[in-house]
Amino acid sequence: MGAYAISDTSAAILAASGSSTITGATEVSLVDPAVGVTVADAEALTGLSNFAGTYALTDSLANLEAQSAQPIVAGASSYSLTDAAGNLGIVSGEQQTLVQGATNASDFTFTTVGITATTNQINEGSPIGFNVTLSAAQTSDVTVVLTLQAGDGTAPNAGTNETNVNDFGSGVFNPVTIVIPAGETLVSYIYSPLDDGIVEFPENFSVNLVVLGTSVNISTPTLVA
Repeated sequence: MGAYAISDTSAAILAASGSSTITGATEVSLVDPAVGVTVADAEALTGLSNFAGTYALTDSLANLEAQSAQPIVAGASSYSLTDAAGNLGIVSGEQQTLVQGATNASDFTFTTVGITATTNQINEGSPIGFNVTLSAAQTSDVTVVLTLQAGDGTAPNAGTNETNVNDFGSGVFNPVTIVIPAGETLVSYIYSPLDDGIVEFPENFSVNLVVLGTSVNISTPTLVA
């Protein structure tokens, strides 16, 4: 048999992927590359040494998110979501980006969560508030877990631009649980850094927020001694 190429469906190619018919082809490609395949099938197809051409993905948001940093997702010509159309609930920033990039993005709605500080700069001894917001009110209470994070827990008390554990009161680095009541879109919380009397550089810290498994991390205003 002379040289030959194969163009077929993903199902047919994968079913025969170990055969000499597939391995002996000069190249293998999808007959209709616009028809999406799962992430797992795309990995199997691109794993063929003679696979050529393009492919599209069609898979769940969870599977696409799990592989979003891998070349298999970036290399797709397009992708669609197999999730049931409708409201996806609260999504992370990465999930929001994936949904909005899908060819069937119009099939879905979702709620995003955000956190903002009430001031751009805070002096030691003064309280600072954080507003946690939802883009849409929910029908049930939403639990929010906030965790204060030092810029560098091992940093000295002075001489760097990073806060350490001594810049805040005892216990503030433990997770704090607050609730956004059903029908509401905003809840606030206040942290108070200590006035330790030490002359220091302006220092950084951050707050991590987790809502229903969705994590948001923000850099907060500068702490000034």
